[in-house]
Amino acid sequence: MKHGLKPQFTLDDLSSNLILAIERSKLIYGLYEKNQTLEDKTNQLSKALSEAKNVNQMQSEFASTVSHEFKTPLAIIKSSIDVLLRLDSQKLDPVILRKQLQKANKSVERLNNLIEHSLTLARYEQGKVEFSVEHFSLSDLLLEITQRFAEVNSQVKFKLDLKQASIEADKSLIDQIFTNLISNAIKYSKRYPEIIINLLRQEQFLIVSVKDNGIGIPKNELPKLFSKFYRAKNAFSTAGTGLGLYLVKRFIEMHDGQVEILSEPGKGTEIIVKLPINYLS
Repeated sequence: MKHGLKPQFTLDDLSSNLILAIERSKLIYGLYEKNQTLEDKTNQLSKALSEAKNVNQMQSEFASTVSHEFKTPLAIIKSSIDVLLRLDSQKLDPVILRKQLQKANKSVERLNNLIEHSLTLARYEQGKVEFSVEHFSLSDLLLEITQRFAEVNSQVKFKLDLKQASIEADKSLIDQIFTNLISNAIKYSKRYPEIIINLLRQEQFLIVSVKDNGIGIPKNELPKLFSKFYRAKNAFSTAGTGLGLYLVKRFIEMHDGQVEILSEPGKGTEIIVKLPINYLS
């Protein structure tokens, strides 16, 4: 019986097969890498489209909110004027007159704040926010800001612990930062707001905390509060645009500072601002 001859398998054959296997492995790995890159790009695109959609939605909501915010105070002003026009000027009750003028004045303030926020946002995003550093007393500025609020709202109770401290910064922007924070503290507080403001020095920084007895903020929403147009869900019943804290953080960052929020629903909010004493050094 004749046996078949076994095929000869040389080292050259083995070498050629190994080289072929390696080349195929490289090709397969290359295809795998390209597929992974494609998947990553697809995920990035999907995320970018989702973020763009969210921004567009927030901008749409902002436009709607601004429109509503303009209409509401204008309607109140017109209503107050109509009431006064219907009354006999000779028999005008001083109490009614004062009440209607207060309503109109409050609405004018709301309009001014809305316009200021909108214009400031436009200037910031166009890189046109003026930045002029000067030396001034931060403790005196904080006292001045609280006095402004006390003059127009007798129900607000301020507790101040302001260590005498000066700073080199843009006074106008620092004024806007704390005016906004104190305004929010009052706006989202109870019927009789109690605002605690502390100022102290910590090495080469000044630390300012603004604490209220307001509605508080859910923990899961705290990281989003400094986003443009964002408003906490429990704040929708109160007038606002979602721009104030966005601008506050940007102005603090322009001074190389930091801001932190501590809050709990129903127990109030504390915002802590850390600013370098000598911004230019």
